[in-house]
Amino acid sequence: MCVNESKTEVMYIGPETDIKSITINNKDIPLVTKIRALGITVSNTLPWENHAINTIVKAKRCCVH
Repeated sequence: MCVNESKTEVMYIGPETDIKSITINNKDIPLVTKIRALGITVSNTLPWENHAINTIVKAKRCCVH
């Protein structure tokens, strides 16, 4: 499997870390605090608030005529 460095993000779940990025094929992959994948937003502290807010905003856009 090949990794597309331009589309890759790294999220560390757990206590804070000093890691700011990792390197793949001489390209820095930044550390992010939340990732959206398959329509679900996951935060590094694992609350569901980000996903719920994104879902509500999306639903409001669909209902406005």
